[in-house]
Amino acid sequence: MEKDKLKLNNCEEFNLGVFIFDHPLIHTDLTKLRDKSTSSAEFRQTAKKISTLMGGEILSNVQIVSHSVSTPLSSYVGKRIASPAPVFVSILRAGSIMVGGVVGPLP
Repeated sequence: MEKDKLKLNNCEEFNLGVFIFDHPLIHTDLTKLRDKSTSSAEFRQTAKKISTLMGGEILSNVQIVSHSVSTPLSSYVGKRIASPAPVFVSILRAGSIMVGGVVGPLP
């Protein structure tokens, strides 16, 4: 039990959390992933789609800062992801597919 408490404390210290995704599109796609008739290409495409949906939720609280740009008419103050930007590391073979789905929408 002490080990579990230590892991939880470390997660809290580094602002890490557990995300439970209860989204109908993710549930539908997980069923497709588990279906033995799903081809390898469909599996990769569906895993990437799931990870993109998950990434939107995971990154919903990412820190942003103001950022000025020049437009054809005038200047505009918008937003950009603050430094340091999030880093994603694939640790499993299927994780390579998932990192691509999460990182794809990032600037």
